Amino acid sequence: TTDVYKARRVVRYIHVLLVSPVSVIISLVSLYHLIGVSVFIGLGWMAIVILLNPIMMTLASKLEDKQQSKTDARVQKVTEIISAVQVIKCYAWEEPSLQKVEAARAAELRAMWVLYCVYTVFEGLWSSVIPVTTAVMFASYSIMNPSTPLDPATAFTAVSLLGMVQGPLFAIPWVVTLVIESRVAAARLERLFFKQETDLPAISCIGTFSPEDTSAGAAAEAAAAATREAVEGMDSLGSRLMVDFQGESFQW
Repeated sequence: TTDVYKARRVVRYIHVLLVSPVSVIISLVSLYHLIGVSVFIGLGWMAIVILLNPIMMTLASKLEDKQQSKTDARVQKVTEIISAVQVIKCYAWEEPSLQKVEAARAAELRAMWVLYCVYTVFEGLWSSVIPVTTAVMFASYSIMNPSTPLDPATAFTAVSLLGMVQGPLFAIPWVVTLVIESRVAAARLERLFFKQETDLPAISCIGTFSPEDTSAGAAAEAAAAATREAVEGMDSLGSRLMVDFQGESFQW
């Protein structure tokens, strides 16, 4: 259910990757008409962050897949312990079982810590775009235009336009994170759906519970008759048995 939710959630926000670049381009064109080529110098840090984006996405995708596999291992161990809880209580295996679950949980937490550290660096890089771009842009404007100093009207207008850039830039890494999670979830679901079907031994007996399935009922009757004949055909010494007890009493 977690993988299905992650694969479905990205559909509601995928349009941000189409709308946000348009808003950024309109704001940058307005900045160019306001302060000239200084805006391109200020966008140098933004270009570096954009070039680092594919590397961060690839790393985050691998870490997300690793974290999900650790979660699956932990859930599998908990499920096995719950299924065999009577045997575990009978042989007093509570402590070893608990240690196995704690080890699986520790491995899951380590994978989650590394993953969210990468996400934090990813968010930090994108959050630094506006402050660094503003500082570099204003400094380059002052150096390149010594005769026309930066006045408050130009500065505040530039800051407002950069504020219009900030919202889309903050939304892009968040949606990219959703895309990474959805890709990992979709790959896991695909592996699940394309697994080979497993025939359980009990499936052949399901038809005996259906009154309409006469063939299955006839097969069950034939098996029962064969068992009765085998039991009735045994001699007094139980020659057809591996072990025979006669006149014995047992206690547990």
